[in-house]
Amino acid sequence: MRKMRPVRGQGQYRRQYSDDPDQRLHGCEDEAYPYGYGKAEYIVAVVIYLFLFVIGIYILFDGARAILEGRRVTPCLSAAWGAIFSIAINELMFRQSVCAGAQINSPSITAKAWETRSDVLSSIAVLIGILGAKMGFHFMDPLAAIIVGVIILRVCVQQVKGAITNLMDGASEEEMDDEVREALRGVANVSDIREINSREMGQELELEIRLGVPKDITVSQGETIKHETKQAIREIIDRKLRITVMLFPVSCNA
Repeated sequence: MRKMRPVRGQGQYRRQYSDDPDQRLHGCEDEAYPYGYGKAEYIVAVVIYLFLFVIGIYILFDGARAILEGRRVTPCLSAAWGAIFSIAINELMFRQSVCAGAQINSPSITAKAWETRSDVLSSIAVLIGILGAKMGFHFMDPLAAIIVGVIILRVCVQQVKGAITNLMDGASEEEMDDEVREALRGVANVSDIREINSREMGQELELEIRLGVPKDITVSQGETIKHETKQAIREIIDRKLRITVMLFPVSCNA
């Protein structure tokens, strides 16, 4: 018989051992946090984007002040080569980080990538300013800084909104729900798809499926339905999943 032990501080129980891969303990789970630390990724992402937001405000106001004060700075061309080198290196790092973040669905890595992209945008502003100053257009440097600041602020607002939505267990996209429903229609003995709930858990997507099944099926048939349901979902969603399937009896003429 499988042992059950209480989750500290909660009136719930969870399995210490299980044959179901969706119920096995992951390496980051413990008694205090039975669902792991996936949500911490969104907290890290919010902190990074807030830091970038402050940088964006500084760049924006510094550029505006430079225009109002009429600053005239003519940098040397060696600074332009340094800006070009910085753009190339940081853009490469950005693309690699975004690819890694998308591959494992890590919000914190994606946030770090956008921090690198802000360095790219800043270097572009520096390059434009240097070239503009050399041509006699001294306002181009602060103007480019203002544009970069606005872009950084816009990205930060969008990404923070998404991170907070996931922290609050916001609803998933309707398109994904429709795909899941379509896949489950092929599972035998499923009379009704009552509810599909999902939430982001950092690198994992957690799904909770409630299905109506004939009330006269056996326990073995119920387990088969659960297995086929999970298999059908994994075939259409290519990412790390944690799936919970609950069955409810319905009459044949329901």
